[in-house]
Amino acid sequence: MPDDEDDFDFDDVDDDFELPTTDSPSGLHPLNTYGHALLARILPTTTESVHDWASRLRENVPQVRFGQVLTSQLRHEIEAKLGQTIPEPLDAIWAAAPGIFLDYDSFLWSPESFLKENSLYEDHMPEIFGTMVFFGGFDGFNGAVSLDGIDPTAYYWSHEEGFTGQKCPDIASYVAEHIAWYATTFQPFCFEHGYVPEP
Repeated sequence: MPDDEDDFDFDDVDDDFELPTTDSPSGLHPLNTYGHALLARILPTTTESVHDWASRLRENVPQVRFGQVLTSQLRHEIEAKLGQTIPEPLDAIWAAAPGIFLDYDSFLWSPESFLKENSLYEDHMPEIFGTMVFFGGFDGFNGAVSLDGIDPTAYYWSHEEGFTGQKCPDIASYVAEHIAWYATTFQPFCFEHGYVPEP
């Protein structure tokens, strides 16, 4: 196996290699059989704490990195900008996993990058920020949660379509579906780390 992406020989992989897929539970992504199997191992359950889920996520996807903990000063800055407390679903997941990353891609923004990332969208869509706030994503595809802190639903937003109507029951489920898709689809990551056997 190559040590990093720079050493990966894409010529060894058939360009037409594509496993059959079916939709993830929320329909966010098409998952191959390996993606569905990984998702079954990392999808949160209703009986576990967010901390237990974050530990299980790292056990099953050891390449996952978490960000730095939310400091009281940063909490104050975020809440001053939001004009309210951090929505409870986001606050709860940040307590266990303050940012979730694979390689250079972010699935849950860290508290440090939260305001910067949201300001990019706020400049273009100020109408959203009275009711919703983005919590993570990359490449123009992001998750958002209600500012009211009561509704834990994570909504899917696309730079091409806006809010797509697709949603997950909570942020952890949203992150799990994205990671299952990424780890079993993105080349060379899926091959290098053994999530999908090389064809």
